[in-house]
Amino acid sequence: MSTQKISQLRAPRVLIENKISFAGPDSEVSIYDTYEAASRVRLDADELLFCGMVTGRKIMHTTGAETIAKGQVFLPHESFVMAPGGIVEIDFPDATLENPTTCLTVEISKERVSSISDRLNDSLPILELVDQWQSKTPVLHTHHSTETQRLLTRLTTLFTENHPD
Repeated sequence: MSTQKISQLRAPRVLIENKISFAGPDSEVSIYDTYEAASRVRLDADELLFCGMVTGRKIMHTTGAETIAKGQVFLPHESFVMAPGGIVEIDFPDATLENPTTCLTVEISKERVSSISDRLNDSLPILELVDQWQSKTPVLHTHHSTETQRLLTRLTTLFTENHPD
């Protein structure tokens, strides 16, 4: 799909969380643009959800976290991963029509994650004290490198071009 076509698809239909999605087997890539300031916009993760910030700034309020009241600032070159069933409320303090806040998400089905996890558990030795690996929190917020940002761009290209990979 051409860059011009993607730009046309991204044209604002709604001002808050204007979303376009590209589905593949067991996964989906979405681009979210927000064009006006908003508070406490709810996002529910049905599947494992990786979020990569592209432009702008968000404040992420996660349930059950100590930072729920003030939230965590989410900027470009940062990643936010949500477990299935996770909920976050998002503030868009700086979003405008001229300077939208943009985020890229990659959603991976629970079945695919389970399949990969099973293969890892079968092929790697399990520590004596641990039966299976588990995360202690339903969300993970971290900085990522320029290479990760390039990988996100490449994934978006593969999905938008309906590439067989």
